[in-house]
Amino acid sequence: MTATLDERVTDLEGRRPHTATLDQHTEMLTRLTATVDRQTATLREHTITLAHHTLTLDSMQGGVQQLIGMVDTLIHRDDSR
Repeated sequence: MTATLDERVTDLEGRRPHTATLDQHTEMLTRLTATVDRQTATLREHTITLAHHTLTLDSMQGGVQQLIGMVDTLIHRDDSR
């Protein structure tokens, strides 16, 4: 059965609200995608900063352990006298 022109126009008019809703959802998705992209970039920056601080902390820990070793050696030398 072939639809008449009036039936086709009515069907297309019925789809317009769906098209508008789809357009709204597309805009929302575009905005949310941009937000996720910004947050992902921020996360990457923070991950790099955290890695840098971790290396710095590891280096400081090594230095503190050396100082403790030196102080311990000096204490043992003083005890020997």
